[in-house]
Amino acid sequence: MDSALSFLSSQLVDPGIKSGHLRALAVGSKSRLARHPDVPTIEESGIPGFEAVSWFGIWAPAGAPRDVVAKINADIQKVFADPDFREKFLDRAMLDAIPGSPERFADFIKAEAAKWSKVIKDANLKVE
Repeated sequence: MDSALSFLSSQLVDPGIKSGHLRALAVGSKSRLARHPDVPTIEESGIPGFEAVSWFGIWAPAGAPRDVVAKINADIQKVFADPDFREKFLDRAMLDAIPGSPERFADFIKAEAAKWSKVIKDANLKVE
């Protein structure tokens, strides 16, 4: 039997793991997944500081009124806090919300951009 290694969405591979057709070696998040608590993180497996996760965000046009951005953020935070939404959407999709202010999300984006820019530069990757 051939073997393969791949980084895939946990939601995508969950049925294969549960059926025994796939074996999860590790997860790219900072903590283990609640749905697969026996699968270690990549950091726990020996690569310090490793974190690679998918994330989604909502952006407003530059110059959007601060009160409008605050209202949209408050509404989104309220939805993320709803237990029914968490159970039926976030938990089922194995997603975590990034709660907080637009500034906190902006800081997260800046940190991700810096991290992946360094990976690209260190690996001397080029777009062709």
